[in-house]
Order: sequence, then structure tokens, then C-alpha cells
Amino acid sequence: MTIPKGSIFGLLGPNGAGKTTLIRIITRIIEQDSGEAFLKGEKITPELVRRIGYLPEERGLYKKMKVGEQLLYLARLKGLSRSESVSRI
Repeated sequence: MTIPKGSIFGLLGPNGAGKTTLIRIITRIIEQDSGEAFLKGEKITPELVRRIGYLPEERGLYKKMKVGEQLLYLARLKGLSRSESVSRI
């Protein structure tokens, strides 16, 4: 998917289409199973991720996430690497 610079873009789709998964890949909360993700023509780096604001629709603990997964998720939002997050949890 390519979004022209300066454009306004909406990510729409039915439940289960992968909108949240795509955002989580872009913000490096999760890693994609295959392929590569780029932002502004560059592989997504921690420096790029720090410039992204992400506010999930849900508040508090996600009902489908286990507590450890939630902690890992929040640690990744704060910029910790996956390995550092796991070791701290």
C-alpha cells in the first residue's frame, strides 16, 4: 500500500480484516509473519516508531489478551525491544 505524502488517509474494513494488525506491525508491537514493512520508504526502525502516535480504541486490558501479552504490548509501546520487554516481565 502506498499513501501519497500530504494526503489524508482512512484505514477502513470490516471486523477481522486486519486493520489493527497492520497498525501493530507499523508500530512494531508485533512482527509480520512474512514480507517487509516500510514507512516513508524506509524499513521501520525504532526511531521512526517513536514519531508515531497510536491510541487504541479499547481502554484498559484487552479482553482477549493474557496479562503477560498486555504487559509486552505496553512495553513495546514505550519503545522497549521485544527481548528486553520479555526479560523485564
